[in-house]
Amino acid sequence: MDDLRGGARLERKHPERAAQIRALPWVADGIAEDERIAVAALIECGQSSPTAFDVLIANPETKDSVNNTTGQALGRLCDLEILFPDIWEDFMGKGWVQDGLTENESEIVQGLYSMIFDSLDHRESHRIWAAMISMPFLETVDRFDYLAVRALAQIDNGLGVGERFAENMSHPIFHDGISDQEAKMLALLYGIYDSNSDKAVSLLLEPGGASLDIEERVIELPLAGEVKLTIFRRYRHRNAPTMDLLEHSVRANEEFMGAPFPDNWVVLYFHTDNSGQLSRHGGTYSGIHMELRRDYDVEHGERTETALHVLLHETGHYYWRSSPGWISEGGADFLEYISNPERRGREFAINEYAACDGVTTLSQLEKLRPLPGDKLYKCNYQLGEGIFLELYHTLGEELFRDAFRSLYLKRSADDLANNCEGTPLSICHLAAAFKAG
Repeated sequence: MDDLRGGARLERKHPERAAQIRALPWVADGIAEDERIAVAALIECGQSSPTAFDVLIANPETKDSVNNTTGQALGRLCDLEILFPDIWEDFMGKGWVQDGLTENESEIVQGLYSMIFDSLDHRESHRIWAAMISMPFLETVDRFDYLAVRALAQIDNGLGVGERFAENMSHPIFHDGISDQEAKMLALLYGIYDSNSDKAVSLLLEPGGASLDIEERVIELPLAGEVKLTIFRRYRHRNAPTMDLLEHSVRANEEFMGAPFPDNWVVLYFHTDNSGQLSRHGGTYSGIHMELRRDYDVEHGERTETALHVLLHETGHYYWRSSPGWISEGGADFLEYISNPERRGREFAINEYAACDGVTTLSQLEKLRPLPGDKLYKCNYQLGEGIFLELYHTLGEELFRDAFRSLYLKRSADDLANNCEGTPLSICHLAAAFKAG
């Protein structure tokens, strides 16, 4: 601990506080690289913010593993005592702060601290951000609360301050602060703001906007365990089989992948309009939740096959994302193919996938790097699914599934044996996964 900035000084001036830090279970077993920021924050806190230190050190067991996010949040709580003591008291009064921080709770601390500080030059914005920790939605914290804070920070040119932000927050639906229900509505704005910023604010202010129709179901998956399925609608819609189709899609994708479904909360939001990306593809995965056009929220027997096609693809993105387009879109398209009886029953013809507007190879496609909305972006679906389909029909299901799962797992762990650089997936990782064994 002495090698950390301020560690030796704390040992000299406050040896009892240094001893308390050393006694923490996650410090006593050695300070890992991703724990150093947390230890440094407590060292600084022990010297500059003794009251905050006493509260934080009293909860040695964190709810999640200590990492850089946790460490930065600990530092922000100590800074708050010095810079905004009244707001600090509001933070420290929260049970979820007192009993140790989860990842989402750490993000809330950091997000609110940043916005409270960044809004100092705009009095009304600062007042709103300073009061947010005392609003009903932050009595407890879940992922929607964290996303709501991020969405609010995007309003007004991505700054979360200024006249537009203050105007939004003066809406009558927020007269008593933000409720849990309203936080879920705000969280949805996070995924669409960048691509649909002109409609994001009107969506928030639309009359009755806070009255989302929410349908939820908790399922037990063989590998992932308990997973919550949530469908948001801006309209009343009962007796639709959509929830059944969503559950089927999640189960089918986990079954084929043979790896735990990557998220314990699957969120689907039905749009009231069909503009932008949704008009072209029917659905989109924002990295946070899925969005589908309203006309895919089917009545019994009406467009069920089409809705299943879109849902299988979008739930496939929970596995296949944050990769080159041909892997993300091709992987999701392949999962839709393998779990859709209508498509799987068709005879495979490689010429359907062999070329796309003059682009014939994946290396060509990677050099072009078409963005969503570009004419050639569709080639990611066509060539990406094509390579997976050809491998599937060549290798057979058992060998293919092992390699496909191996490719997916390479995204989260660097396999030095494959001679591919890092974890962002590439053609190299595809070759390594399918050549192994």
